[in-house]
Amino acid sequence: MTKLTTTCFVLVLSLLSYACYAQKIKVKKLEKNVYVHISYKKMGNTMVPSNGLIVKTNKGVWIVDTAWDDDQAKQIIGWVKNNLKKPIKQVIITQARDGRAGGIQAFLDEKIPVISTQLTAKRSVKSGLPSPQPVLKKTQVIDCGNNNLEIFSPGWGHTPDNIVVYLTRQKVLFGGGFIKSTDTRKLGNTKDAHLKLWKKGLLKVQSKFKEVETVVPGHQGWGDGKLITHTMDLLDVSLHR
Repeated sequence: MTKLTTTCFVLVLSLLSYACYAQKIKVKKLEKNVYVHISYKKMGNTMVPSNGLIVKTNKGVWIVDTAWDDDQAKQIIGWVKNNLKKPIKQVIITQARDGRAGGIQAFLDEKIPVISTQLTAKRSVKSGLPSPQPVLKKTQVIDCGNNNLEIFSPGWGHTPDNIVVYLTRQKVLFGGGFIKSTDTRKLGNTKDAHLKLWKKGLLKVQSKFKEVETVVPGHQGWGDGKLITHTMDLLDVSLHR
């Protein structure tokens, strides 16, 4: 094998390896001006999806949570540029986990502000992730012009720092890792969870956002308010084992 042939062979293998690693994202329309971005990570023999939101307003675009990694986050940035034709104003991180925050650096490289609560910022750094700006309060409304994003911290649940985000105009609740899809019968990774407080937090969310019509969990399919009660049911099973 000549040196040139060997070089070409190595290059092809590298490209194939990158193609396998850089999983393609999907973007699905949820409501008018609201989209779910879905990224994927291979865990064992399973491709695990992770959800986030893209919200278009007259002031620009807000992103809720990044993809699993920077390559996928770059795809989100590209999709917004090509399809929405508006600048990304901010990225909100709901939890210091790679499915929520794994693509922070890609947004920072584009000079896009990434924000979170103080606790999420601290936990991000501890996890080896870039730090978001720790400017979010536990309860806060972000004015996005013709829409509002309401931030709410229900307390320690899936993790100590989990928050939810509510779109007041569309009555959409993004639950992140705090709320589980009815597609699953397990709570997933609970190493940082507090099961008893988690259920109390779900009751707070249920009481606060009574008009919610659509609930988007951190993973798998979305639905209505039944996802909140489904998560409580899963917690009851775990608590009474």
